[in-house]
Amino acid sequence: MKLLASFLLSAMVFCSGVSARAEGSSMGSFRQNFATVIFSGLGGAVLGLSTLSFIPEPQEHIGNIWMGMALGIIVVQSMLLKKQQVQTMRNHSMCR
Repeated sequence: MKLLASFLLSAMVFCSGVSARAEGSSMGSFRQNFATVIFSGLGGAVLGLSTLSFIPEPQEHIGNIWMGMALGIIVVQSMLLKKQQVQTMRNHSMCR
């Protein structure tokens, strides 16, 4: 699960960097997107951690923390990519 989380984080950094350079966005936009993904991953990890209090043997379900973090990163990254796609489409339609 750690490998999956690190892979997703690496993919997010790469995709955000490429889209920021392709669109001529400022570095502030990249930093804001990066911070959004990091904090959503932390929020997901906290949510996964909070589920352990409802399980009789929490030490057997530590993977909930990693699963929450991965889901937080995936959901927010997909939202940011969709936002970038809509912005790109608007920019291209304005150029015509």
